[in-house]
Amino acid sequence: MRLSVGSVGPFLLPVALAAGALWLGWGSGDTGPAVFVQDLRAEPGVLRIGITSNPPNLDPVEMSDTTSDSVVERICNTLVSFDEHLRLVPSLAESIPEVSPDGLVYTFRLRRGVKFQNGRTMEAGDVRYSLQRLAEPISKRFWIVEPVRGATAARDAMARNSRGDPQAPIAGIETPDPLTVRITLEKVQPLFPMFLAMNNASIVAREEVQALGQRFGRQVSGTGPFRLVEWKDNDRLVLERFDGYFEGPAKLRSVVYRVITEEETRFQSYLNGELDVIEAPYGNVRRIRGSNIGDQLRVNPMLDIRYHGFNMERVLRGPGGEVVPLGGNPESSPGEPVRLTGDQRRRARLLRQAINYAIDREFLCTALLEGRAVPAKGVLPPGMEAYDPGLAGYRYDPARAKALLAEAGYPEGRGLPEIPYNFNFQPPNPTVAQAIQSMLLRVGVRTRLRQMDWGAYQTYLDEGKATFFRLAWIADYPDPENFLYVLFHSKNKGQEGNNARFVDPENDRLLEEARSTVDPVERKARWRRAEAYIVEQAPWAFLYHNATALLIKPYVKGMVLTAMDSGAEIQQVDLTKVTVEAGAR
Repeated sequence: MRLSVGSVGPFLLPVALAAGALWLGWGSGDTGPAVFVQDLRAEPGVLRIGITSNPPNLDPVEMSDTTSDSVVERICNTLVSFDEHLRLVPSLAESIPEVSPDGLVYTFRLRRGVKFQNGRTMEAGDVRYSLQRLAEPISKRFWIVEPVRGATAARDAMARNSRGDPQAPIAGIETPDPLTVRITLEKVQPLFPMFLAMNNASIVAREEVQALGQRFGRQVSGTGPFRLVEWKDNDRLVLERFDGYFEGPAKLRSVVYRVITEEETRFQSYLNGELDVIEAPYGNVRRIRGSNIGDQLRVNPMLDIRYHGFNMERVLRGPGGEVVPLGGNPESSPGEPVRLTGDQRRRARLLRQAINYAIDREFLCTALLEGRAVPAKGVLPPGMEAYDPGLAGYRYDPARAKALLAEAGYPEGRGLPEIPYNFNFQPPNPTVAQAIQSMLLRVGVRTRLRQMDWGAYQTYLDEGKATFFRLAWIADYPDPENFLYVLFHSKNKGQEGNNARFVDPENDRLLEEARSTVDPVERKARWRRAEAYIVEQAPWAFLYHNATALLIKPYVKGMVLTAMDSGAEIQQVDLTKVTVEAGAR
């Protein structure tokens, strides 16, 4: 389904009263409109973006977070990409691929004269090498090339490879000549070109990867409109214009990402004229909307889901060391494998359902998030194909939560140990975590909060150490498969997307049926059945769908946001069309 920002109507909610609004600048009193003192001097040709955390890794095949993705978007290119309406358009390919009548063979004709930032001309062999990297052990997104003939065999052959070892070729990726790439799939997958629009499938120069090894993630280069020239950890990343870009030089001279973890400091830097784009501070959207900088506020609905996952490979331990089941497949855990009885699995599901019923999503969306979010009934966001408005989901019902706890064998929470609760420190996560901790305590579920830096948190999740954890998913491509298959199929367990480590044969069957269905009506119905099954099994606490509220200086022109832009990272915005004009103080 082609999506545009305007298609996601449910996000256009009245802004609710903010709790604990931050006061910056000066004003005429608490009851009148806020007036913020701001400096409007621009640095012409330079876009300064405030981000909340250091990107963990800029190697395309290793990244799995939006911050890294947004930077790589500027440095590298893919064969195809999405335009401002989320339509598939050619990028390094000169046109949308030719598809064989049986839907199995995709032929890409490459643009002539595309230069890497090291000066070498890109050829088909670079495409083959870059896509084969997705099957290497370091890759976090093997599922992008998994449909290709021979991809699984290549991955198995490289399973014990070290970084830089020779690749095992993927049989289905062929290069008949320097400007042609032919990709053959094992079976029909009509979304395959969308997979290749993900920045994980960026085309890079073999010699750069081989020369730099692990350092490539710190010195990434590609064919994109900007090149990385400086990276000072937890301070800044500086990109400068690559004048040899195949579509012509960008209008901006440079893009500067400033890493400022403190929300108040980031906002003050914006007011001081040191930043041009930030995410509006939580608890202040209502005040900003009615202030003298209200015209700089842009609320952007997203195709996303915010959730708290249960590690399905985990069990808890009671006071006497007895097993307290939480996940449904702890026998798969490499650390503490435990085989559950059927009744224990049922009790674990009831506990997860009880936690879902104990959470007041309306309060989170209205009071804490100022109307910037809508409660999630399931996984798919409003505006996404197959979104089911009739899905019941989990309403706020503490009485039902207590009844389920009792049915699970923990009346009033008795016998239930404290649950470790992990989250990264970026706003509004600590506030949301404290609110949910309080909600769960009211029904008898005790949690222990643990706040972590984003890089350390991502590693902790990838290693499967978290028990109950906060995450968000932003669409990589506008289709329900990107939410349901990627996040819940057992093949993607762990860092590939299924962070809950949910393994369920019936779930896999439903997802595979939906994925392989071509008829759009039947496909929608099957995705809905799969989502309903996932909601019933409750591997997550389903929370809300968010909208980003950005502050953008008035001298920044040409910035078109999409439903796949999250936060100030604006990873989908085409920065080659953006200008920063001379501002006035």
